Amino acid sequence: NLTINKVTALTVTASTQSASYGASITALYSNSAGFSSTGIGGGVINALTYTYAGSGSTTYAASTTAPSAPGTYSVTPSAVGFSTGSTGNYNAINYTAGTLTINSNALVITANTVGPISYGDATPTNGYTTTGLNSATTTISVSYTYQGSGSTIYGPSATAPTAAGSYSITPSAATFSTGSSSNYTISYSSGSFTINKAVLTATPSGATATYGDSAPVYGISVTGFKNSETTSTAAGYVAPTCTSTYSATSAVGSSISYTCSGGSATNYTITNSGSGSVVISKATLTITPATKSVTYGDPAPTYTFSVSGFKNGETTSTATSYSAPTCTSSYTTTTNVSASPLTITCTTPTTVTNYSFTSGSANLTINKVTALTVTASTQSASYGASI
Repeated sequence: NLTINKVTALTVTASTQSASYGASITALYSNSAGFSSTGIGGGVINALTYTYAGSGSTTYAASTTAPSAPGTYSVTPSAVGFSTGSTGNYNAINYTAGTLTINSNALVITANTVGPISYGDATPTNGYTTTGLNSATTTISVSYTYQGSGSTIYGPSATAPTAAGSYSITPSAATFSTGSSSNYTISYSSGSFTINKAVLTATPSGATATYGDSAPVYGISVTGFKNSETTSTAAGYVAPTCTSTYSATSAVGSSISYTCSGGSATNYTITNSGSGSVVISKATLTITPATKSVTYGDPAPTYTFSVSGFKNGETTSTATSYSAPTCTSSYTTTTNVSASPLTITCTTPTTVTNYSFTSGSANLTINKVTALTVTASTQSASYGASI
């Protein structure tokens, strides 16, 4: 006879394994890689039951269901099954626990790049991308912090900026609708947010000057403002500079155009377009008649006047197309003293190229004759004549 003796002892030891959060733990222990054995003899093991329990700071009640959360676990095999051989071939079967370590995943949350948008546009909705996120986690909610970058001074603030500039967007404080942040080693990566300046269009709207002025008043129409802003309220607004060939000696009626350039604002770029015209109006000369007097019955006096308001050192002799005004009153040699004083007024010439006129008034006083002497004539007549 050939006698087959039992193996003294079969020892089955669960392997020590490590995995990242989300990996299939069952797969790690579903084949021969999940255990080792000594004393197996001619047997072939094809089945084991594993019991998992939390160890160290990991709390996990003993269970045949594989854990999923990061931590350290003991893995104890039992209930060995054989594809070749049987438990009856062994005097004893011993089981030795192994160690399972589930590591937290490295999760990187990166804020999306937003924009560029133009100043005044609605701020787009923020978003993010992830690397290392387990599929079991369906939704993450994050907070965002904005901070100016480059020459832009802003924040950090949880409120999205509105001024033109370049900004970083940094996510933080991730919360999970499924799963837990404790399953991950989380790092955050910034995105960028760019707000470009809006465009203003500046168009000359006409300029005015009075003959002799040092410079015209240039008009500019500016369109394209956002948020109901104006040239008075837009941050940092500096108007374009306008130039022309105008000078203080430019004549009324001259054809002069002007253009504008430059200009700036904190949240805008300025595009200058087109040209405008300079309209020169006449300067005003003031005619002041001189006060006069006349004796009753005498011829009217010579009326005189002064003219003020000339520009560029001009005079009545040098002003282009100058014609003198004419002054008069209602006086005649028969005007009674009782009508005194009379008003002296002056006509205003209309032919002077660069000037219009305004006239004042003065009084003409009629003085009484110093003495009136009445002398009866010497006469002779015949008797009976009409005396």
